[in-house]
Amino acid sequence: MKKLLIYTTIALTLLLTACSKDDGTGGKGARVTNEVAARAVFQAINTLWTGTLRTIITAEQKKFQNQEVQGPKGGTAIVNGEYSTTSSSSSNSSRRSSYIDVIISFQDYQTESLKITGKLRFFDTSNSRTACSSSGCASSSHSRHAYNSEDGSKVSFGTSHLQFSTDGGMISDDILIDSGKSDNMSWYITVTNGNNEAFQFTI
Repeated sequence: MKKLLIYTTIALTLLLTACSKDDGTGGKGARVTNEVAARAVFQAINTLWTGTLRTIITAEQKKFQNQEVQGPKGGTAIVNGEYSTTSSSSSNSSRRSSYIDVIISFQDYQTESLKITGKLRFFDTSNSRTACSSSGCASSSHSRHAYNSEDGSKVSFGTSHLQFSTDGGMISDDILIDSGKSDNMSWYITVTNGNNEAFQFTI
């Protein structure tokens, strides 16, 4: 009976260790080992940009030079790059454009759902135009969006460490991301994990 109790204790200890393992970089959680987890990584980065960072960046048109931003739940982010908008109009046409190209270095930057350390590039640009004539008005728009682990010259920043919760549990891994979309087309995405395994998909 005593041996059975010992074996049971050991088994439970091993199980708990496996469920909440150290990912090798000091974070607790599971590595990205399949497309489902890779999709969760993209969604976490997308939410970070659309839900938090983009609002901060677009608060003022400017060139950013080592501007420090505090994380909502701790940590810092250093922003370099540019945000600008232009608009023009005449009696029969109007045009508006927005341009964001920033490289952000995160140091334990934390939101409600994500903690990140590393460097990423966020590119977000859009153009819209309306032209009118005696027969009516026509509008057109174009946009490009990208989140990348490299700069515009394809120089890699190296991996970023992400830690966040999903429906399937905690994810904690060193990742590279290469993602982009144009206009209303799908995102093309490649997420590479800390073991150099790449997962490609579209959303």
